[in-house]
Amino acid sequence: MRRLALIALALALSVGLASCIALRMPGPRASGALPAATPRELVLEGRLRMHVEELAGRIGPRHRARAGSREEARDYIEWVWRGQGRVVRREAYASELGAGVNLWTELGPSDGPLWVVSAHYDTVEHSPGADDDASGVAVLLELGALLGAEFAAHPGSYQRLRLVAFDDEETSAPLMGSGFHARGLARAGARVRGMLSLEMLGCYSDAPGSQRFPFAPLALWYPTRGDYLAFVGDWDSRELVRRCVGAFRALSPLPCEGLAAPRALRDIARSDHSQFWAIGVPALMVTDTSEFRYPHYHRPTDTPDRLDYRRLTLAADGVAGLLRVLCSRAPHP
Repeated sequence: MRRLALIALALALSVGLASCIALRMPGPRASGALPAATPRELVLEGRLRMHVEELAGRIGPRHRARAGSREEARDYIEWVWRGQGRVVRREAYASELGAGVNLWTELGPSDGPLWVVSAHYDTVEHSPGADDDASGVAVLLELGALLGAEFAAHPGSYQRLRLVAFDDEETSAPLMGSGFHARGLARAGARVRGMLSLEMLGCYSDAPGSQRFPFAPLALWYPTRGDYLAFVGDWDSRELVRRCVGAFRALSPLPCEGLAAPRALRDIARSDHSQFWAIGVPALMVTDTSEFRYPHYHRPTDTPDRLDYRRLTLAADGVAGLLRVLCSRAPHP
């Protein structure tokens, strides 16, 4: 009897903790079959596939042990953005690991409040990194095309948006390229409204039980079918999580979920957004949940053919739409 009581107590504590971190998100979750791709979406899908195949296929692993491949990735990112008519900045920094380089470009006005969206172009040593994180970089590159003309045509309608390709995400926190960038923004007194890290966007599954969780009781609140995009932040970023989920659900047929949790749940911090928490900025990662769904995480098998490009396209369109909402100068509800 005592054992049963202890099990019941443990279950109650787990459920109670889960209820503290699982937020009720605005808007209905998308359901049903995805619509057929439009001609415009097919073009976008082709471009996303091209970026992933270039980065994870032709170039391959982009680890510090392969300096040439990292420079090729930088050149490719710069070439794509310059082809869109964008001004591209290279931010070089030095750490005990050696030199690193972030690349960024901005949309909208030249000053004022700033939103930051990022992806990382580096990989672990032996993985070509198709999902981690060529998928995020591909979307980041296309955001310049999806939003650039609109932001330029209506400069008074939007706040400033910075797109950043970070180096060294796959290192320890003090040495991450995002940390150097975030600290630089803080020193400059930039008014950063929020930050979104595009961290693995290409893996989806309709199979029951395909979604796992870093904290088992979350399965009581979240779908166990890995067919959705997730917006994940800390408790201080909960309003940003809610805004992003609400906007994405209103704009996209791709299902999405949101989670804001205490930082004690360490898996919520595993990307560049955590470096912005350190300077007091609301930040989250947009993700397919990494190894909690994707079996090829950090493996040589993380190759371009593993990704779901239809849903990656919907993710790109949905993120572009929610950025229009976030960056709008119009008051939000």
